[in-house]
Amino acid sequence: MCLGVQHFEFYPPLFAHQIFGDDECIHGYMSPEIDITYSEDSLLPALTFTHIPLRNPDNTPAAIPPGATDVLAAIQQNAPADYFAPDQLPASKKRFEPRGQLLGDYTGHELRRGKQLVSAMESERGGHVRFQLFRANAGPDIGSQRVLLQRAQSLAMWMIEACSYIDLDDPNWSCIMLYEKTIPWANPSPSRSQSPRTKQKEKGGPKYRLVGFVTLFRCPLGIDLTQQELRDMSPRADQVWEHRHQMVRLNVSQLLVLPTFQGQGHAKQLLRAVYKEAQRDHSVLDVRVEEPTDIFNALRQSVELDMLEEHHLLQELRSATPPWQHMQVAL
Repeated sequence: MCLGVQHFEFYPPLFAHQIFGDDECIHGYMSPEIDITYSEDSLLPALTFTHIPLRNPDNTPAAIPPGATDVLAAIQQNAPADYFAPDQLPASKKRFEPRGQLLGDYTGHELRRGKQLVSAMESERGGHVRFQLFRANAGPDIGSQRVLLQRAQSLAMWMIEACSYIDLDDPNWSCIMLYEKTIPWANPSPSRSQSPRTKQKEKGGPKYRLVGFVTLFRCPLGIDLTQQELRDMSPRADQVWEHRHQMVRLNVSQLLVLPTFQGQGHAKQLLRAVYKEAQRDHSVLDVRVEEPTDIFNALRQSVELDMLEEHHLLQELRSATPPWQHMQVAL
């Protein structure tokens, strides 16, 4: 499995049982190999399956045995997407640009990288680098985003345990996509006198690479929810009780950062974007995580500590009796 346009990044899938069953085996072939190549921007997928042909004892070609795994069908059924054979890939008509609502951006410096690391990254990319967050909403107005989100889900099936596709027809679902955006330099060592517009024109515009994504579900509160049950959920219960039927809990379903970008702080930026979305939307009661792993719990605690520090609440956290409800409301 790899991602590439200008260059390729190869990595093995973490989970295959979601495609081929609990034994994660392909049966009936000699030396089977599957290669799925996603373009680094639009995730256009190319799929190939190869194996060494079987031979009879007399060295004549042997038929595939009954019960052999239908590899291509298994992938299409359990990780559906618009796969192409490498020699049938559609010609690119125009440069990829992310769609959806731009939520924000940040630089390598905001990942707490030093100047040398940021400079090395930009030298490798050949331009100025920023990271941008876009939100795509599911539902009847999803449009061309449907194909992109389906491709992202097909990739997640190999990388996230117990993964399942989101319902792209349900408007309660949304996805925040994180891209690396590079505006190429016109020259290897760009002149300060050149304007960004000139550089962009000469190189054909910005280039994008998918860094990761997070899927979100707006879960309405139960119709029979009592006021005490709501109080157990949130310190804002009494404030929102009269409007509870318009309130939702924002569930984090899947969060994936591609292996190339892991360990750099991008997962924190994705999760922070989720919290910012929740803070902007007054109908969101709280942010929840479905079956979080220990690693995700550590990530969430780190993000929330950063937010407490920004709200100047860390000192209160150190007290003998921290004001938990006040801090929850602040977040």
